[in-house]
Amino acid sequence: KSVGFKTYKWELGVNLINSKYLPKLVERLDEIYEKHGEKVSLVGWSGGGIFAKIIANRYPDKVEQLITIGSPVWGVNNMQTPLVNVLEFLRGKTLRERNVKFLRELEEIPQVPVTCIYTKTDGLVPWKHCLEAETLREDINNVEVYGSHIGMGANASVLVTVANALIKNTQGKKPEGYITKLENMFFPKFWERKKGDIVKDLISIPS
Repeated sequence: KSVGFKTYKWELGVNLINSKYLPKLVERLDEIYEKHGEKVSLVGWSGGGIFAKIIANRYPDKVEQLITIGSPVWGVNNMQTPLVNVLEFLRGKTLRERNVKFLRELEEIPQVPVTCIYTKTDGLVPWKHCLEAETLREDINNVEVYGSHIGMGANASVLVTVANALIKNTQGKKPEGYITKLENMFFPKFWERKKGDIVKDLISIPS
């Protein structure tokens, strides 16, 4: 909202990564698309990114871009994580048995700009499954942040990266102003800078 975008929440309760959510999500995509008369940017955290990717694959004519945050966007069938076991226990069948088509679609890369935000200290989802093939297209970007899987929803680096991607992929230019200054204070930009510049910025921060 702070960078000028109208936002819409998930509003479907606890996400158990079940394909039954798709019709409702597609319906909401249609409503938002019709209301604003322009393509919609999809931002998905964890399991939300799985649905966002599948919808972007199905409806590239209505999706402006895809941004995933700690989301396993490929190889879920063979992914080693306690999350899969928990979901299979809650739902009674393996993910593979219930959602063959669903998981097959997840392997495809949408024909829209893609930004994948991931952390190597995720702790829940193997980080390599949260990346797309950057070498495939110029509009595919993987951005590393530092933090935990659960903490990504309130991670300042994540929020700034999302704002950057929204601006860049809708306005066709890199963000300027306070967003750029904020980015310099967080991982990984902070550690890439010269020590002298870091000290100057820290001293200049108002108390």
